[in-house]
Amino acid sequence: MRLQAGIVLVLATSAFVGATATGQDAPAGEGALYFTNKLITDPGATGVKKFEMTDVAPTAAAPVKAYAMTSAFASTYQTQFEYKFPADTVLNGKMTVKTWVSCDVLAPFRPAYQNTQNDLQALRVELYKGTTLLGEAHHYNSLAACTGPSVVHEISVQVPLDAVEMAKGDILGVRPLLWTTNPPEAQAKNVHFLVGGGTRISAIRGEGLPGASPAGAGPVAKLVEETLDGSAATVSHSFDNTTSDTYRFNWTTETVDFEVAAGANATNGTVHVTAKDGSGNETLNFTLPGAAGESEFNSTLANTTAGTWVIELAYADFQGTFDFNLSPFVPAAVGGNATDQGNATENATAASAPDEGGLPGLEIVGATLAIAAAVFVRRRRA
Repeated sequence: MRLQAGIVLVLATSAFVGATATGQDAPAGEGALYFTNKLITDPGATGVKKFEMTDVAPTAAAPVKAYAMTSAFASTYQTQFEYKFPADTVLNGKMTVKTWVSCDVLAPFRPAYQNTQNDLQALRVELYKGTTLLGEAHHYNSLAACTGPSVVHEISVQVPLDAVEMAKGDILGVRPLLWTTNPPEAQAKNVHFLVGGGTRISAIRGEGLPGASPAGAGPVAKLVEETLDGSAATVSHSFDNTTSDTYRFNWTTETVDFEVAAGANATNGTVHVTAKDGSGNETLNFTLPGAAGESEFNSTLANTTAGTWVIELAYADFQGTFDFNLSPFVPAAVGGNATDQGNATENATAASAPDEGGLPGLEIVGATLAIAAAVFVRRRRA
């Protein structure tokens, strides 16, 4: 199978080795908790506005809004996402918090504090066990003013933890703090986090969170999001061990007609491929078996919608390699292939071209004159 040039992502996986805490083994692998806009408590003008976190990955394509209580005074308006653990666990290592911030009306972000290098702190993320602060991390890159819903800031920080034991019923709180100057949230809903959507998933990920595998169980299924650039969407994956991860790619294109080529060379599992165009219309939906050895999928897409596409590769106990390419469709030349056209042109040219060394029919004229000369000589001798 021939794949055209494009942006290529090559990924490999290996087993994750978990850490061990005193008196309790930490799960081996990463789990995740997802932010929602389900309100737990709303204190109104002051205090902490609390939303629920869930261990169920979002299925909706479009994110929803969780309105943040933010203003120029961090102590007045705060937002927290919470989860109550159904069983004992240990949080260990780096907890990665990723979310997206937007607004309904103009909201200039106001950097708050400074570190020892005098970098402006645009956002701070705090982790709590109940009311006890476990750790915090800071986002020092400045945030441009949000002028409306079309402006979305991506925020990602890592909070290091050292073997924090969470008992059944303990509450984990994730509190992202940011500050704006317009308007106070008690007066008008404005700044918000985008949560609960498949295209932008706000979550905390780390060892010991729900979804982590038991010790020694191997890699954990997870959702990996990436952005593709270029005229073609090309992905190459290679897995030495079985995986059930899902990879979601956002890709922006102005093209509407495409060629599709995909191929798997695997010993186990399947890969399910879906794609939605710029209007959210499903344009691809197929599965390739890995256990069958080599398998391919080839097709064309016509009259799709330009814009941002979402391409998803969902592996299920897959082991081997998979290649995917979505490239602009190039129509074949009219009237047959190039080889046949070249031969036809060459033959037509040869048939119409004059013989080398003279004009057409000159040899015939010469032969006629020679015969006439010979007859004339014989008559003279007679």
